[in-house]
Amino acid sequence: MLETDPAAETFTLDTGLREPTVDTAELDDHPLDELGYQQIARSDRVSVVGDIDRSFIEEQRRDARVIITLDDADADDQAMRGDEAGEQG
Repeated sequence: MLETDPAAETFTLDTGLREPTVDTAELDDHPLDELGYQQIARSDRVSVVGDIDRSFIEEQRRDARVIITLDDADADDQAMRGDEAGEQG
């Protein structure tokens, strides 16, 4: 992900070729806030499910129906810190 805007309920993906914006407003759980089960951050890898419509083609904007976290960078960082603490002790 390139950038997030929790107030606007959007984030931008870095796909390598394009930088589409993902709108999370229709999701039951807002993944860009600090609440709820799923929180996504800038360095996470995600998969987005949603319809491709005119806004995707014209504006590179997709309305998300589902977001799946493929790689949670925060969890990876915590695991690394835990491993390092175990090595020192």
